[in-house]
Amino acid sequence: MTVVETPTERMLLGAWTPERAEVLAGLHADPEVMRYIGMGPVPRERTLRQVAGWTEQWRRLGFGIWAACDRETGGCIGRIGLSMRPVWDEPEVGWLLAKPFWGRGLATEGGTASLRFGFGRAGLDRIVSVCRPENERSQNVMRKIGMRHERDTVHPELGFPVRVFAVDRGRWLDWSRLGQGPEVRPGTPGRPDGSFRTPGSRR
Repeated sequence: MTVVETPTERMLLGAWTPERAEVLAGLHADPEVMRYIGMGPVPRERTLRQVAGWTEQWRRLGFGIWAACDRETGGCIGRIGLSMRPVWDEPEVGWLLAKPFWGRGLATEGGTASLRFGFGRAGLDRIVSVCRPENERSQNVMRKIGMRHERDTVHPELGFPVRVFAVDRGRWLDWSRLGQGPEVRPGTPGRPDGSFRTPGSRR
């Protein structure tokens, strides 16, 4: 499957182009942006390999990491979506945005779109999200999109403490029906693009 472009209220979550990959390489080189990501800034070549891997994941699994683009300007502002890393052995939702776009609810907006797509079109049963315990902003996003703290553990490859949040499809759909998240009609996993209607929400 090719990358499925998914619009949100303020973003277009789309395919990777060479230009978008170069923007992401710049973000991955910024120590402040990468403060809680992996071991910090990474070289351009590694970012380009990651982007190629995400594109291949879309082809193999039907879901992956999108280039997050501002709908007003069309410019790439980061990455959002679902990865499948052997280290966790289950789909993981994550986000990374350029500093000018912090604090505007865009991670919540993109994270919600990722779960909609994952539990809708991709047909996933369970999704996790992982961060360092000191990354309070990401944990707040995880709670806002309907995930719950499941456990604290140690990253099996990098050796630092991490906090794991998770949600399964049934619980997320129930959470949505109670008015705490995107509106979902019973028995309707989503539109063909994996989206659900969210009345009057800034996400």
